[in-house]
Amino acid sequence: MRKKLYKAGKIWVAGAATVVAISMGVSSVSADTVGNTTTTDTETLSKTTDVNTDTTAPSDVNQETTVNSTTPDATKNEANQEKATDSTTKTVDTNKETIDDKDATSVDDTKSATTDATTDDKKATTSVVTLDDSVSKDLNSKTTLVTKNDDGTSTTNMTYANLKDVADNIANLNSDTSVPYFNADAIKNLPAMATADAQDGAVQDLDVWDSWALQDAKTGVTANYHGYNIVFALAGSPKDDNDQHIYMLYTKNGDTAINNWKNAGPVFGFNALWDKQQWSGSATVNDDDSIQLFYTKTDQPRTVQRLSTANLSMAYTDNEVRVTKVNNDHELFTGDEEHYQTLQQWIDAGYYDTGDNFTLRDPHVIEVNGERYLAFESNTGTENYQSDDAVDNMDYYGGTDEFNQTARETTLANAAKLKLSKKANGAIGLVKLTGQQNNPTIGQIYSPLLAANGITDEIERANIVPLNGKYYLFTDTRLSKSVVPTVDPDINVGMMGYVSNSLMGPYTPLNGSGSVITGTQLAESRTDTYSYYAVPVEGHNDLLLITSYMSNRAEKAGIGLNSTVAPSFLVQVGADGKTTKVLDTVLSQGTWTYNGKGSVSELVGTKETSNLTGKKIGWVDNKFYVNDQVANGYQYDYTNDANYLFKDGVRQSGVQAYDDTYYYFDPVTYKRVENDIRKATWGLEYYFGNDGRIQQGQFAVNGVAYDFGNDKTYAKRGFASGYLQDVTDNNQWYWFENGSKYTGFRYYQNTYYFFESGQRQENKWETAWGMKYYVGTDGRAVQGIQIIDGQAYDFGTNGTFNLKGTASGYLYSPSLSTANGGYNWFENGKPYTGFRYYEGTYYWFVNGVRQNAGWREAWGMKYYTDASGRALQGIQIIDGQAYDFGTNGTYNLKSAASGYLYSPSYSKANGGYNWFEDGKPYTGFRYYMGTYYWFVNGVRQNAGWREAWGKKYYTDANGRALQGIQTIDGRQYNFGNDGTYYLR
Repeated sequence: MRKKLYKAGKIWVAGAATVVAISMGVSSVSADTVGNTTTTDTETLSKTTDVNTDTTAPSDVNQETTVNSTTPDATKNEANQEKATDSTTKTVDTNKETIDDKDATSVDDTKSATTDATTDDKKATTSVVTLDDSVSKDLNSKTTLVTKNDDGTSTTNMTYANLKDVADNIANLNSDTSVPYFNADAIKNLPAMATADAQDGAVQDLDVWDSWALQDAKTGVTANYHGYNIVFALAGSPKDDNDQHIYMLYTKNGDTAINNWKNAGPVFGFNALWDKQQWSGSATVNDDDSIQLFYTKTDQPRTVQRLSTANLSMAYTDNEVRVTKVNNDHELFTGDEEHYQTLQQWIDAGYYDTGDNFTLRDPHVIEVNGERYLAFESNTGTENYQSDDAVDNMDYYGGTDEFNQTARETTLANAAKLKLSKKANGAIGLVKLTGQQNNPTIGQIYSPLLAANGITDEIERANIVPLNGKYYLFTDTRLSKSVVPTVDPDINVGMMGYVSNSLMGPYTPLNGSGSVITGTQLAESRTDTYSYYAVPVEGHNDLLLITSYMSNRAEKAGIGLNSTVAPSFLVQVGADGKTTKVLDTVLSQGTWTYNGKGSVSELVGTKETSNLTGKKIGWVDNKFYVNDQVANGYQYDYTNDANYLFKDGVRQSGVQAYDDTYYYFDPVTYKRVENDIRKATWGLEYYFGNDGRIQQGQFAVNGVAYDFGNDKTYAKRGFASGYLQDVTDNNQWYWFENGSKYTGFRYYQNTYYFFESGQRQENKWETAWGMKYYVGTDGRAVQGIQIIDGQAYDFGTNGTFNLKGTASGYLYSPSLSTANGGYNWFENGKPYTGFRYYEGTYYWFVNGVRQNAGWREAWGMKYYTDASGRALQGIQIIDGQAYDFGTNGTYNLKSAASGYLYSPSYSKANGGYNWFEDGKPYTGFRYYMGTYYWFVNGVRQNAGWREAWGKKYYTDANGRALQGIQTIDGRQYNFGNDGTYYLR
């Protein structure tokens, strides 16, 4: 299908790259520019373009198209320009063209070219195409602009329209994107952050903000490092903004209790300096089992940022993980000017005084096909640098003509937003690592995957998640740092998301605009969150677990209410791979794994409870509260992910009567004891089952069998014997003698079984009392004739079960072979090959298996066995030939057979009698019993005329040749009477 498209308009471009506009909606069209044309001085460029859509492209990404450019007349171009300007409801598909930076000049009829003080970049013209109604009617109002870069990457523009969707989602409380409400009164400071501070060593409750788990770089899932989940987090004193360093936290793999996290201290040690900070990054496990930490070195007071890495040597025990040594700590990347802004470019551009912002942080590692890459936050370099004219670039707005014009006027009318537009050039970059995993360097620098020129300087926490063969790119942003106005400046945070079939792009905005998560709380709220980070959920191909932190730094929400880890929640990816939805599932604070159990009810909030009410929930002054009341009875403690028995808010221990039974609560941890034996204060021992309830009866616990009685006193009497279940081993059955697992034979249910360490054995030879036995598939000792591993054995039938010897004869043994009924022949236990006499005849066996119809050779002679396997004798017709096997019981072939033979196996015609000569079917007359018969291929023929020896004959209905006067078919014929039979 070919559509005629018309181009008009101008666009800011700098850098040698091809640009594609991807229109988002039910249908999608994009275009690759083939021929690039530049203008010089006052020359105006206009084109008419044919677009040929390649329908072979994958359906889940926007298809690329080929553009052939010609130059139309000026009149048509003017008409097209007017059409593009007046269209307010049609999707604009923008096609950029690229030129070399040094050769580019700008043409604008109303404005002079503006050159930035720090770059030679100039503007180049390009054309804007408007789809006709047949295409645009099915598309939404947003245009996604994608630059095809020479290095194989694609740069997707984050537009004004994209962030306007974020603002609208916040204003409308869109449930598909809104962060779930949390119960503010239930939020707790992370106990592990009550620790020694990296700078001054003072033990205090530290703020904690950005955090990242140790991840598998290939899959993105949270790593299980020797039974631990490890998390790195930025933390520092809430009373000192210049205290930002990386700490290492850890907990048992899969543990979701906030109280169980432990702090291994600051990764880079104590005596840290305020002007040498670390900011966020990522971490993965190397092949040598060390940890590779990627992070941001940040020097203050100018926040000089560099992508950096350090190799961590680790030690671990059953109770602890720690860093033993930091190796090869070094900077990786400081910008390259062309793709990414450097510190010097930022300084030359005017530093903070101009409203500019410098970012080079948050390195995120991902491994693809054995190669590691880093995605990171940065700003675009000269390839697509910031510009004073960004406000006039309609592509940066990404909507309809009417939308774009309104957005431009809104920006021009706001001095602060206009200032921001001139300096905004946020980007998500990509570099490839090289060298050793534990001491990498930069191998290749790519163009940005995402750029936000003219829109925002801050798109943080770059994060790429591989899922279902696609790559999902996420980044956090604040609308307050963008040109887009917000309804409430205190609620302005969100996470943007994009998807691609390739790491290199192009990345398509999820949900049409990229808006995946939007905030719901005021900045000073206890439950306000930020720094959203997505990890895939192991075992699910459509779920992402989202972590964040409560952003009330410096006790904004109240004294003692620190910035802490927020409850995690889930985002579901749609079946199309392009849409997402925030689920209502609220998980424990700071959890990085999902156990499938759903929400922690105490943390689930509403709009009302998302703000502090003063209600006591959880642990307050060493007592546990439920909805402002001290807890009584059996209650779940979400901070410890455990159930406790409370009395007036205090945890109980020891044997406790509750719910018509007894439980035991550990005197140290206070947790309900399950699957264990405990001693009461009065000296007796009891077993408490997998639901914590006290149990009675005979069973094993941890491999030892006990008798707990059956009179509801429950106390342990002593050891037990017999075939019993181990309740701590998936209720598996074992044989016990006086409590211990037994090895040997035991009689049980009318037979013998053999046990090894209590476990019943199957399909095995066993030795006992100096004799050999065999236990079968059901564990029962076998007797009688048995075929085992292709050999025949005799175990007798007198109930002793021991091996008597090998077996011989014609045995039913389907375990050897089911062929021919499952009967086989053995000699001294071994399968036999050859003839064996059985019930009046001989049978032929090959490897013990009886053979049915076929020729056999033995003792230098030939034999034949029939379909039942029996050796034949007498005259036999085999495959149409006649053979004589004799009748003296020797069965061997004597010779070929001749004569008048009853052989229905050859032919049943005319009674089944046939004539053979030297074993072969005969054609012609043969004399038999006083007359001649006529045969054709051995088969006797009945009534009919015959010719032989040059004369004619006639045979009657019984096949006999006629003589004398005969009437045939109403006529008389003379065949003579002298025994010659031929027609006279």
